[in-house]
Amino acid sequence: MKPCNKINPNCFLKKHKCKKICSEKCGPCKEIIKIKLNCGHEIECKCYEAKEQEKIQCQSTCNKILKCGHKCQLKCYEKCGSKPCMELVIRKLSCNHSIEVFCSCPKYEILCKEKCNATLPCGHKCSGTCGKCLGGTLHAKCKKTCEKNLVCGHRCEQRCSAECICYKQCPNRCPHGECGELCCDIQ
Repeated sequence: MKPCNKINPNCFLKKHKCKKICSEKCGPCKEIIKIKLNCGHEIECKCYEAKEQEKIQCQSTCNKILKCGHKCQLKCYEKCGSKPCMELVIRKLSCNHSIEVFCSCPKYEILCKEKCNATLPCGHKCSGTCGKCLGGTLHAKCKKTCEKNLVCGHRCEQRCSAECICYKQCPNRCPHGECGELCCDIQ
């Protein structure tokens, strides 16, 4: 049982010896070699795998330059531009605020996240964001309690964005007794 020691006919480099015994058929050459792929990256693989380089999926980062000017961050075997560019960029918005977003994020999807802080007609500060308030043209409804003095003498307990309606018992009295109605029911 002598080792074959002939050059393996299945060797891609045509230099590795067969590891089988003389009576056995030489199998695929399993020596580990380094090869340079079409993309330019060098990888290690089994010698027999090098015959079909086009089937080898290079796991290195592509690094080609995309149309947007950023490096492709996909694997070499993936098609450049098949996925959106995920490079973080700073975008200046029409409201003069800036925001960090992915390069591929469409402008119509970008909303400013800065606090609006405009003073609303009720006197409270707007709780919305610049983007949701459309740059100050349409504010979020005020969620604070109104607290205006009503004609019935009570304070409004509704939110500022709601109509001032008093649901408390009417404080009016007459010689016959208390009113008994709710302030909102009296006309």
